[in-house]
Parts: sequence; structure tokens; C-alpha cells
Amino acid sequence: MEFVHLHVHSQYSLLDGHGSVKQLVKQAGELGVPAVAITDADTLSAAPELLREASRHHGLKPIVGCELHVTTPSGGPGGRIVLIAKDRTGYLNLLCLVSLAHIGSNDSPAVQPEMLKWFSKGLVCLSGGTEGEVTNAILAGEEERAGEVIRQYRSLFGDDFYLEVSPSMSSRHISGEERVSCSSGLIRLGRRMGVTVVATNEVRFARAEDEDSYRLLVSLGRHKKGDTVSRYAFMMTGEEILGFFPDHPEVISNTLQVAGKIQFYDINQPLDPPAYPLTGDQQEKVHGWMRTYADIIDAGAHDKEGILRGDRFFESISLLCHLTYKGARVRYGKNIPEKRLRMELEAISAANIPDLFLICYDLVRWAKENGIHVGPGRGSAPGSLVLYCLGITEVDPIRFGLLFERFMNPDGKTAPGLYIDIDKEGRDKVISYLAGKYGYEHLALVTAYGALTPESPLYDDRLKDVICMKGIHACAVILSGKGLTECVPLEKYRDKRSGNRFLLSQYSYRDLQNTGVITLDLIGLETLSVTRECLLLVKERFGFDIDLGSIPLDDPMTYALYRSGDTDGVFHFESFGMQALLRRMAPSRLEDLMILDALYRDGCLDHLMQLIDIKDGNTHAPSFFPIVDGILSETYGIIVYQEQVMEIAQKVAGFTPERSDGLRKALCRNDRPALGRFREEFIHGGLRNSHPKNTLEQLWGTWAHLGKILFNKSHAAAYSLLSYRTAWLKAHFREEFDSARRKKNKK
Repeated sequence: MEFVHLHVHSQYSLLDGHGSVKQLVKQAGELGVPAVAITDADTLSAAPELLREASRHHGLKPIVGCELHVTTPSGGPGGRIVLIAKDRTGYLNLLCLVSLAHIGSNDSPAVQPEMLKWFSKGLVCLSGGTEGEVTNAILAGEEERAGEVIRQYRSLFGDDFYLEVSPSMSSRHISGEERVSCSSGLIRLGRRMGVTVVATNEVRFARAEDEDSYRLLVSLGRHKKGDTVSRYAFMMTGEEILGFFPDHPEVISNTLQVAGKIQFYDINQPLDPPAYPLTGDQQEKVHGWMRTYADIIDAGAHDKEGILRGDRFFESISLLCHLTYKGARVRYGKNIPEKRLRMELEAISAANIPDLFLICYDLVRWAKENGIHVGPGRGSAPGSLVLYCLGITEVDPIRFGLLFERFMNPDGKTAPGLYIDIDKEGRDKVISYLAGKYGYEHLALVTAYGALTPESPLYDDRLKDVICMKGIHACAVILSGKGLTECVPLEKYRDKRSGNRFLLSQYSYRDLQNTGVITLDLIGLETLSVTRECLLLVKERFGFDIDLGSIPLDDPMTYALYRSGDTDGVFHFESFGMQALLRRMAPSRLEDLMILDALYRDGCLDHLMQLIDIKDGNTHAPSFFPIVDGILSETYGIIVYQEQVMEIAQKVAGFTPERSDGLRKALCRNDRPALGRFREEFIHGGLRNSHPKNTLEQLWGTWAHLGKILFNKSHAAAYSLLSYRTAWLKAHFREEFDSARRKKNKK
């Protein structure tokens, strides 16, 4: 007998749900049901994962819902209901209700009845099982009050309100007789009032054999709810559920009616950063900039439907062009790399994300002006010439051969990730600055979920990988141009150190992509606190300021320090093993530091030693053809970086930047089917460019097995530069550098 589970708690019902979303969806698939719901208590955290997992099971419909507490009209305790999104409108209303339940309550999350009036469209409402107000009234013998509650919900949801009966007793011990009496009363009341009744099971674990693990999980909390949950709270079949309601098979089949109301919908939203506010002076000049950079702006002037974008876009992209070219003149003088700069700005324009770059430009500018140190770059961001000209990064992508497409694929399908290292002690100030500038309702921190580690005294193998705690993501901050309640479900958070209050996204970091928000990774880095303190000591003792952005990158004293292995306190080069490699390789340029930073990893040391042998002249690197040998010359003829593969694919085989980035991803993921297609494309492209087939095959063979070894060159360049700056300070101001380290270590 077909049946759909409409009331299911996953691990995201913290300490009250054992099954992962993947396990629950898999179990539903094995049962052969047409749909499955996840309705965690007070959270929608599971929604993105549910949609992903269900898409892997053909024909299984995902149902996004939430169990919420609703107060009485007078503000009394009320009871719980289950809300299910029928369509995209219902999903957006559910986002608002879940967020308001948390933000508007001082104690435990709760929704007031008036909120349901505002956000009831597109939602199915279940009466809440054994924790619902209707059930509580029936158990108390107050059938008249139960009828009044039903009328209230019918007035809000009409035929989308259902009474819920369940064999699982989640709020208290109920004897078999009381259970039957309660269920019979609900079914009788439903018939009398014309309300459809559905059976649910208030699932807490996927399979019957998981019951002990569930009760162990619940025991980690302070409540004893696990003692009152029925042993039947697993994903039963329709026949098993029918065994509890043998005289009322309709309560089983009615679940199909609810599932039939659920439409397939997309929760993804287009990226919508906050609008960067122009100053009065910029407002006066923006029309002139629009004319100056009209051809760049035109790349994104119309959306995908061909509709002209609004004033916000034109103002933002015009300002971005002006600031970028202004910075380019400072960086390069008259020798601006015009073609590269225009290409990047056109891609940013076409992707409609100038505000993302302006927001980062502004926060970095503000931080530096307020004495907060910012790192020279991280991740793939140093590959952007625009970011370098804006002062967001400090690694010259032209000098180091870094690729924009490694940072932002020109196809514009996904927004680039921006990772910014910030003086650890100043990070909170930067976040508060962002919240103050764009509005606290437009900024949120991000929840991080965790499981017990084997080192924990509470650990048990039965709880391996089971979510049982949550905290705050160490780096991520999200921003949105619209209210965040339209993008993600929210809670509220108070920072214990600073006392600052922020919103908190219930969606985890990995689930934020395509929700319409921008994600900034602001990493608090202790090294930047040390360099800041060191520079303050230098100023105090010698009376002058040092601009680390202006120190020479070929300083003999600094490289002598590296070659000696005297790198205690030198960022990324402190370990004993790295010190030995420094003495072995004897670096004499930043590119050598980049190689060490890229290859000092598990599984890469043989590759590194081969490179060092070539550098020392003990062996020779393979030679292909001049264009390839030139690309590999900085790494002594050995492929080290993902960008080298991308550049070779472009110059040898005519790959577009987009295709070369696709090749890079396939290599890193060891996607064998995709690599087979890319290999064929590479060979054919190389043959068209008159390269010999055997050399092309040999070249392909040198990188086809290196997916885990190949490193992000942009990241290596940025972190080697940061390391070099700390080494330079140690080489020239050792006493101040060591004092700064000791001071920070005491904290």
C-alpha cells in the first residue's frame, strides 16, 4: 500500500533526529514511495540537501517542510504544527516563518498566529501530531476547544489543512488505549468538520535497528525526550502504518493526496549583492564614466531576457571601471595591460556582479585605513587583474602569469569565491562595519554543524558522522541586497566576545551557493596580527613607517634566511621538514618559494625532489616544444600548477578559457569520463595547430595522473608573498619580530 512520510526529523533536528538526509532519502527510495518529506523542528537546514539527494533517485519527489511551535492568539503555549511548501511561493513563505519564529522570540522559537495569516499562501498545514494543539485538546477531553482550533487553521489554509494521526508518541507516554482513543477522536472530528485526516509517523531514525543509536544520541542532550519517543518512529511501509489504523485505510491513502499537491520547484535565486552606495561626488561624475566605459558596460547592459538593466547596474559598473583604471595607472603607469583589464571588466559586467567587487574594495580600503592588516590574497583571487588594481590583492597577476579564468570562469554561471585574510584582532570590526553599512538585516554569519570526534569522551561508534552540535563557521559572512529572509532561513546569534548581535543562516556553507546571497570568507589570520605588532614596534623604536607592499622582492638577507632554514615564525615555512627542504633547494626568488609552498604536501614530495634534482642539474626535464617549455620554465620544466595545464591547453590546443577551466576541474576531481573527452579534444586541437601527435600524447601523459598534485598557482603566489614579508621583517628587524610573536603568543 502506497504511503508518503510527511513528518520526518533528520539529524538537523539537533539531538532529536538520528538519520542523515542521505540515509532517509535512500530508505524512502528502497521503500518505493513516490515522495518523502523532511520536516525538522524549527529549522529548514536540510532543504538544499534534500533536493540534491532526491534528484539522484528517479521519480522520488522531495517535500520541504518544517515543524514549528505556534502560540495561541493570546500568546499562550499553543502547540506544534507541520508546514509543507507546495510550490516556490510556499517555500519563500516558509523561509520567512522559520526566520520570524527565531528572530521574534526571546526564548524558544515560536510563530504567532498573525504571522500565519501573512505567510500562508503556498503552504500545506498538518495539525502537528501528538504535540499539536488539536491533539492536546483531544487528550484533555476538550473536543470543543479542538474544534475551535481546527476552525482557526481552516480559515488560514482551507483545504490545505489536514489533521494528523500518528503511532509515534513524541511528547509523552501515551498508553495504547489513549492512543487509539486519541486517533479515533481526531478521525471522528475530521469527518464531522470536513477535514481530511492523514497518518504520519514522526520519524526520528531511518530503520528500526537504529533505535538504540537514536536513544544514545538523545541522551547527549539535557532532556529525556528519547524516553518518550515511540519505538515505531522509523520509516515504516504503508502496510505497517495501516496496522495501527486497520479500520481507516483512507488516512494512509490521503498522504498521497498531500504529496500530489507538491510541485517541483527550484529554490535557486540569482545573485543579488547589496548595492554599493555612491558618494555625492561620484553621483555627479557617474554619467561621464558611463560614456568613457560604454563598450565595457554594454557587455552586461541587458539581462538574459534582453531587458535593459536598471540604474543600479549602470552606476556600479561605471564606478568599478573608474576605480579599476585609476588603480591600474598607479600599478602600471602608462603600461596598463589594457586587453586583459577590459576582458575582466567585460566578464564582470556580463555576470552583473560589479557590486561584489565594490563591496570588497570598500571593506579592504576601510580596514587598511583603520589600521587593520589585510593579506595580499588567498585562493584564486590573485588571478584577477581587477582585484589587483583595486588593491584587494597585492600579487601582480601579469608578472606571475596568473589566470583570471581560474578565479572567475568567463561563462558567468557561478559567482567567484572571495577569500580575504584579515588581521585576526580586527576581523570583528570589519564584520560590524559591513553590517552597519549595508544593514544588519542584510548580513548574516553561517552555521557550522559537527559530529563527535573519536577523541571525545562521549563518542560512540553508533554516532559516527551523526550531527550532534552546531556552531559558527570560522570565516563565512553572507550579504544580500534584499532582506535575507527572502533567501535563507535565519536564526539570531550573539557573539560572546564582542556582545554584537547578528543574524545566522541555518543553511551551512556548502548549501549557500545559488541562494541569491554573496559569501565573503573573512579569515582571521594570526600572522597579520604579528606583522602589525612588529611594524608598531619598529615605528616606536626607530620612528619610521614601513610599507610592506613596497619592500623589494629580491632582498639578499631575506633569501639567506630562507636558505639557512632559520624560519621559526615565518608564515607557512616554519615546520622542521620545510626547513630541511629550504636548505636543500636554496631558494633565490619568490617563484622558488611558490614551488615549495605548492608541493610541500602529502603525496607530492617525490614530485618536488624530482624538480629539485633538475634545478641542481643532476637530471634534465623533458622537452616538448618551445611554447610549452616556456610555460614550464619557472618550475624547471616540471608541471606544478593547475594554471600551467590551463595555459598549455589554450596555447597548444586552442582551448577557450572556459574549456581550460573545465579541464582543470576534471583533473582535480579525477573525472575519468570527462578526462577521456578532454584528451580527445586536446589531441585534435594540437594537431590542428600542427603539433606532432606523439608529443601531444606524451605531454598529456605528464599531467593526466597529477590531479592531486597540481596546485592553485594564485594561492601559492599570495601565500609565498605573505611568507616573504614575514621573513623580511625577521631578517631586518629580528628583535621586534620576535617580540611581536611573544606578545601574541601570550594572548
